Amino acid sequence: MSQFTSIILIQANSSKVIKKTVKFLELKNTSAYLIETNQGWVAVAVENQDQYGGILASHIAKELQTNVINFMGSTDYGWKYELFNCKDRKGSFEIDYDKNPYYTNEELVLANFEFFEELPIEKMSFTKMKEILYQAVYEEERILEVLDLFINTLRIEKLVGFSFEALSNDSIVKDDIVYIGSKEDKK
Repeated sequence: MSQFTSIILIQANSSKVIKKTVKFLELKNTSAYLIETNQGWVAVAVENQDQYGGILASHIAKELQTNVINFMGSTDYGWKYELFNCKDRKGSFEIDYDKNPYYTNEELVLANFEFFEELPIEKMSFTKMKEILYQAVYEEERILEVLDLFINTLRIEKLVGFSFEALSNDSIVKDDIVYIGSKEDKK
């Protein structure tokens, strides 16, 4: 069974950034779940992220003057991210498991891995992930390992399987997760 993750990561070094995030989402009338990761990031799972995640991530980055990553991943279909700094898009990358090859050298350039060095990441996983990608080994097992390494790089292992839709049903324990939006909108 496929696990689907759809979150926006906001670099948050203080509770002030978290409060600003909540206020911004409320002003935008956006239904979302906010999850503190305690690793330098706050995760937000927003409704319709597949359609509006990149735009919302860009707006959050601009409003909060911070780094934001729009991330979507599936163990069956592939994964992608968009990286924003303030309002500027700094990088993007996508691995599509149905494509052959899964990604191109041009896509590796657009990934802007250098920018990640400035972020609160786990360096060993990041280094290993880059090594596999630059080797261009298109074995399915290695490509799936890259997804795990990216998740470890951002230290978001506990968020795998989180999305607005998954959090909206009662099957996920919602300890330390804050709902943002009107009570009527909550599913």
